[in-house]
Amino acid sequence: MGLSPKPTCRDEAGHREDPRIAQVICDMSMSLDGFVTGPNDSRENPFGDGAGMLHDWISDAATDEDRALLQ
Repeated sequence: MGLSPKPTCRDEAGHREDPRIAQVICDMSMSLDGFVTGPNDSRENPFGDGAGMLHDWISDAATDEDRALLQ
């Protein structure tokens, strides 16, 4: 018994994809000076102290200008 060929499909650009592999998308914010966490980051405090303000533009604290940029 031979192995059947690996199933593939093509994405919009015509690239071959293996449908058995999950696609993972990760988004994050970074300040202009390259910070992604506040000080004192750890496993228990992964974003560090006060780092929530780095992400305010995407949350309930977002301004109309922030929302326009996201659109």
